[in-house]
Amino acid sequence: MERTRLGIWIALFAVLALVACGGVGYAYPSLQAATGCVQTPSPEVVPAGQYDLAVDYTKLSGDDDVKVWPIRLVGGASERAELGIAYTRFKADEGDSGRLTGVGGKYLVWMEPEDPYSLAVGAEYADLGGDLESAAGLSNITRVYAVLGKDLTPEPGIYEEPSSTRAYGYVGLMYTRAANTDTTTSTRPFIGLEMVGEGGGSLALEWKSEEFGEDVTSAVLRYQFNPTMMGQIGMTKNLGGLDVSDSHRVFVGLSYRFGLPQEEEWEW
Repeated sequence: MERTRLGIWIALFAVLALVACGGVGYAYPSLQAATGCVQTPSPEVVPAGQYDLAVDYTKLSGDDDVKVWPIRLVGGASERAELGIAYTRFKADEGDSGRLTGVGGKYLVWMEPEDPYSLAVGAEYADLGGDLESAAGLSNITRVYAVLGKDLTPEPGIYEEPSSTRAYGYVGLMYTRAANTDTTTSTRPFIGLEMVGEGGGSLALEWKSEEFGEDVTSAVLRYQFNPTMMGQIGMTKNLGGLDVSDSHRVFVGLSYRFGLPQEEEWEW
């Protein structure tokens, strides 16, 4: 039943992404402290001197409903590097609460179109607190990753117009060290695919193998309202790789980019 519902959402997102209109899409902060899909990093960075502030909301269901607010700030440190911070608040209806505080950085070793592929390496550190620490059985998580990406948009023929939809895919490996009384380490793969329509609507899908709980799978539709504001709606599973959400949950969010050159900013 859950797979059927997720399939319907993915099909709907695909249709909306292809017919959406607006400006050209830009890289979006994942729910962790890096640019990417929903829970995986992609080989993209925020432009130098610009910053993306993103806030999302979702609700997890279990013994108690838990409201979750992921907040991220990712900034371009240079043409090839970005730094990010993330704070996620977990609040149960019964009053229990928890937090996840993280920092991260990413560097582009290769970058299209100068290179045939894009290659990024990065690291993230997250500290768990409150009731989330006891629920997940962890105190902190360190992640180190490498991700390789490629523009998959077909080249037009001699008499063909360029495609109005851009396709971009990536594949990576992530080393995770989860610490508490015992320390667990693992190295797991992840993949992502994004399709960006001519008008700026985009559909992104991801899969990530997980040590804790079920694998992460996500689908998200994003839409750029103007050069500074972008929104998203999607579904994801196993939030944060913490085994705290064993079914797909809908999330919504907004991202605001500041630091743009003045000539690129415009009103609604």
